[in-house]
Amino acid sequence: MLTFGGMKLVSADHLEDTIEDWSQVRSPSRARRRRWKHRQNIKFIKVPKKEFYQVGDTIYAHPVRIAELRREVGKISDRVQKDVDRMFLDALIGRL
Repeated sequence: MLTFGGMKLVSADHLEDTIEDWSQVRSPSRARRRRWKHRQNIKFIKVPKKEFYQVGDTIYAHPVRIAELRREVGKISDRVQKDVDRMFLDALIGRL
């Protein structure tokens, strides 16, 4: 369990959506018409949900989404730190 901004981040592997992959189907219109009578080459793929769920001070999300959140926040905090350093050096030099 991680903390982020005073909130607990809990990774929940079961937060997945199932999508249909029709890329292996030769004729999608015919496959759609016949899919209930005959087996088609439709694959079902599980992908992480994009949503974050907040309950109290706990945030539940798929581990992939938590990693993306941490990466984006890391980029933002690096950028903010660079700006603060630049402003501090400008104030020392007297460029304000």
